[in-house]
Amino acid sequence: MSIDPDAILADPHYLLQFFDSAITGKALVEFDGTFRAVNDRYCEILGRERHAILGRTFQEFTSDKDVEQHVYMAKGVQQGPLDSYKMYKDYVLPDDSSVHVAIVVRPLFDKEGVRICFITECVKVEQLHSNAPQVVYDRRAVLVPPSSVEVSIDWPQTLTRAGKGAAALLAILALIGAVWTGLSWLVEAFNKVDSL
Repeated sequence: MSIDPDAILADPHYLLQFFDSAITGKALVEFDGTFRAVNDRYCEILGRERHAILGRTFQEFTSDKDVEQHVYMAKGVQQGPLDSYKMYKDYVLPDDSSVHVAIVVRPLFDKEGVRICFITECVKVEQLHSNAPQVVYDRRAVLVPPSSVEVSIDWPQTLTRAGKGAAALLAILALIGAVWTGLSWLVEAFNKVDSL
């Protein structure tokens, strides 16, 4: 039997199976933070039934210490220029304990390319091999600020908006970063040699 991927993607019945069978928690979230769809794994991570999640916001389940940063990053994805972000945070469970998770938030686009909501993926950190920040390398540059958030910026789109002056500044900053990394590596190597 041959599979027609276009037919599968066009049929909500199959899409829901694909969504619900994911090993990670997946959710469709409105720009105000309201959960519109969550799969079984997301319900398990939050320790709640689906009906207790839908219609409520991620802010209600997020620990107070993480809400402000999460909302700030979400606005960057909603309005651009961010294409996505990854964040480590705590969700508060029904018994007031917490679970440490890693989330990835991306926009969902309509056919005209307009951002219409968020696609959120979530996994318990204990499921990862390490809770150290993990940088995903792809066609975009990834900046890792000194926090628990990773920011992905689509450089071609950003540079088109910002102009050549910004491009030159970003190139200089990248060069400074590379030199700093090289110097740090040399200092570490000399320290190792000195300790022998």
